[in-house]
Amino acid sequence: EAASVQVRELLGAYETLEETRNITPDMVTFSLAYKALSLDPDSVDLASLILDRALRRSKKMAGSKRRKTLAASRRKSFSTCSTAEDKLKTLLGEDFDVLYETED
Repeated sequence: EAASVQVRELLGAYETLEETRNITPDMVTFSLAYKALSLDPDSVDLASLILDRALRRSKKMAGSKRRKTLAASRRKSFSTCSTAEDKLKTLLGEDFDVLYETED
């Protein structure tokens, strides 16, 4: 019961930090808060709320990571392609323009 009171105070402090400084709890904080609150029969509903919040946060972090990875891979493949083209231009010189010619 004492732990659940401390967890509530900690979560309140995080809410203030989230609003003022954009600092959010990490997964360990959510896990510890859930564990402490789930042990107190009076705090089971809050424990479920914390679990839902952690799940949403986890999905958001995973989505952000995927978007960053995709963006990085797009930049990398673009620079790799242009680098290969530059190397071909260096090797072929004026003959490089022949690569763009068609039979039409």
